[in-house]
Amino acid sequence: MKAFSFRIPKLEEESIKLQEDKLNYFYDLFHFHHEFQITLIIKGTGSYTIGESSGSFVQGDMFIIGSNVPHVFRSGREYYENNKLISHSRSIFFKEESFGPDFFNLPETKHIGKMFSEFPRGVKIKSDYKFTKYFNAVFNSEGIEKLIRFLNLLNEICACPELQYLSAEKGIIKSSEQSDRRLNQVFNYVLNNYKNEIRLKTISAIANLSEPAFCRYFKKRTRKTFFNFLNELRISEACKLLLNKDISISEAAFEVGFNNISNFNRIFKSQMGVNPTEYSRRKINNNQIK
Repeated sequence: MKAFSFRIPKLEEESIKLQEDKLNYFYDLFHFHHEFQITLIIKGTGSYTIGESSGSFVQGDMFIIGSNVPHVFRSGREYYENNKLISHSRSIFFKEESFGPDFFNLPETKHIGKMFSEFPRGVKIKSDYKFTKYFNAVFNSEGIEKLIRFLNLLNEICACPELQYLSAEKGIIKSSEQSDRRLNQVFNYVLNNYKNEIRLKTISAIANLSEPAFCRYFKKRTRKTFFNFLNELRISEACKLLLNKDISISEAAFEVGFNNISNFNRIFKSQMGVNPTEYSRRKINNNQIK
């Protein structure tokens, strides 16, 4: 599957578009659109892919997605199997030119304008009452008050010293109607099959490339090897299991696709800075893993 071009309805008639989704599971097709997007996860857990970055989301997380950056929020498998579970999010869609071509070049707003150049990297803001309050204030307003509160939200985000950028570089790959479909096909295949063994031969065939050509292609497009990308996704899913379920470390490892516990422990510590046992202790002590 490719990343679908997605049209945000009626944004031409509004400066910003507000959207609330409350359903069993989130829209799960890899897609992109011209508008910037700020999404707050109100309820639900799952995984995300934003550009070249993948990870997990929980209630209270906020994400900022740049223009034409392909992305998907995929609810956990349990949300597809249990219709009593609810995934709930709110999103704000806007364009840089929504307030006029020079608005964010004004002395009072140019600090926000500079921030727009960072959005293509993708931003994740962990659960924070202050940001949630500012975000929901936009939804609880109308007319000019809604715009003022939206600018307040952007101003607070701009002042935050602890934004988590999902890509280390600004040159994150964007999609367009004519862009190569291969990367999107690879992302979607991995999202659906990361729990199973994925051989280089198989994923190369998905991309319709030879194995050496695929390795070069993926590294050039994402700045990481395919198996580094796969392991990042698997470890993020393992963290979610260890955080939210009464499950052993070995069970978590096998559930996300590792068939060697020593290899799982090594990769987990390399990515998370602690081994799985220490990570689980943090859950007990803090009830929240940062």
